[in-house]
Amino acid sequence: MNRDFFKADTLDDIIKKVDTYISSKPTEMERYERITHAGYFMRPHRDDYRYDKRTERWVALFDTSKRPLITAIWFHSTQGVDFIGGNLRFEDGDTYRPKAGYAIVFDPNDIHHVTLQQTKSGVGDTRHVTILKWYEIV
Repeated sequence: MNRDFFKADTLDDIIKKVDTYISSKPTEMERYERITHAGYFMRPHRDDYRYDKRTERWVALFDTSKRPLITAIWFHSTQGVDFIGGNLRFEDGDTYRPKAGYAIVFDPNDIHHVTLQQTKSGVGDTRHVTILKWYEIV
């Protein structure tokens, strides 16, 4: 699936976009709110997996009765206004600057990370996102 960064005023906007990627497979959605501050970052990862350095393999962290299908991140704050840094960066170099009222949908297997969130005088330090994950029920 291709990544898609788009204007999203409501949760329904995101669900409609995801519906264009999901076939008639039975799915389940999970929703998380995440508010972070200066000093926050995420190491490179695949959603719902962790990298085992000992075996050099990705290990599933999810219930095996469901398989990750799509991840969406809905931004509620804007880089440069509400915080500094905090970009969503993918292993292939594609980088997305958070902007309130926008969302991105992507394959949860795409390795990605969040750059170091910082603050400076005149700019806040709060980054707020809603993370939505769709799983195929197997």
